Amino acid sequence: MIINGIDLEYADTATVRKAKKASEKVLVVPTKLYKQADDIAVCVDYYSEYKTRGSSDGKYKGVETDRNYLQIIPYFVFIKDGKVLTYKKNKKGGESRLHGFYSVGIGGHVNPKDGKGMRAVREAARRECHEEIGVYPGYTASNINNDNFIIIDIKGNAADYHVGYCQVITDWFPEKMTLSSEVESVEWLSLNELKERNLEEWSNYLLPLLERDWGDLFA
Repeated sequence: MIINGIDLEYADTATVRKAKKASEKVLVVPTKLYKQADDIAVCVDYYSEYKTRGSSDGKYKGVETDRNYLQIIPYFVFIKDGKVLTYKKNKKGGESRLHGFYSVGIGGHVNPKDGKGMRAVREAARRECHEEIGVYPGYTASNINNDNFIIIDIKGNAADYHVGYCQVITDWFPEKMTLSSEVESVEWLSLNELKERNLEEWSNYLLPLLERDWGDLFA
């Protein structure tokens, strides 16, 4: 099989993994329309499409290096008894830029199998949560009518090519979490404890917003 000009039969494991990831289709919205829109849900429902992902180093062409599009990334934060689920991925994780950093959000790209529009975004979040930690968010959190969310739209590095759709999760099933092989460890940490950790950029951006908008969950 040949993907992106790479004959996978003769390539090493790392090359095969990178080529396959670069060839996947991911949900995007045109950057210009997103900047003009006041409502992310309307933008995603009416103007989103699936494009080839590519790679952030530019070796494989795609939306990872195309400023004309923003990739939509669902990002779910789990909170229990005033503490936030915090995890670190090992080197099996696909995003090398996250290695060595802590994260408070479970999420990833939206793929064609997830469907269309905002329903696809929420379905991708449910899928990613199950893949990473073995649970599904409660129905109310992933319901199409839930408008309680934070948009992560910051500048710099990978953030220039992605926009995050973040929701806080306080109930899930089953209760016991089962970690994927890519997750090195998980901890439940308070906001003050999180401030002492080496967080990836989205998690670091979210901390003051969690405290401001969901402060009652940490009381």
